[in-house]
Amino acid sequence: MNSSTSGDSRPWQYAISPFHAPIMATIQMQRGYPLCHFSRESIAQLRQQIKNGQAQPVNAGYLTLDPADRSIWYAGGNKRVLSPQGFDFAYAMASQPGKLFTHELLTALFDYESRVTTKAARDQRVNLAVARLKMKLQGMRVALTSVYASGHVLEVT
Repeated sequence: MNSSTSGDSRPWQYAISPFHAPIMATIQMQRGYPLCHFSRESIAQLRQQIKNGQAQPVNAGYLTLDPADRSIWYAGGNKRVLSPQGFDFAYAMASQPGKLFTHELLTALFDYESRVTTKAARDQRVNLAVARLKMKLQGMRVALTSVYASGHVLEVT
C-alpha cells in the first residue's frame, strides 16, 4: 500500500489489509461476537465529543456512563470515576454492548501525535488501559472479555 495514495503517512499501523479482513471476520464469527459498527473516523469523532463535553450519557444494562465527570454509575448508586482512556473505552463499548471492538479500533481512541511512536508501546498502553478498566468494573454486572487475537467485548447482563 502506498502511503501517498492513502493520505496517511503510516497506514499499516491503523488499517487491516484487504487480505486480512476476511480472516478477521472469520475469527470474530467463530468467537460468537459480531463486529462493532464504528470506523476509525467515528471513534475519533466520539473521542472529540467526549473531550468537548458534547457527548450524552449512555445506558447499558445497569450501567450509566456520564461523560461530564467521566464516571460510571452502577444501579443508580455505586459510582466509580475512570481515567480518561478507561472512560473512552467504556463509553465506546457501552454504546454497542456485546459487539467486538478490534484492537485497532481501541488503539484509535488514543491520541498518538505526541509521545507514543512504536506499535509495541501503543499495544502495551491499550492492554494496560483494558486491564485497569477490568479492575474498575469488578463487582458490577458487566464483563469486559478479551477475545484472543481479535479484541475486546463489553458484555452486559
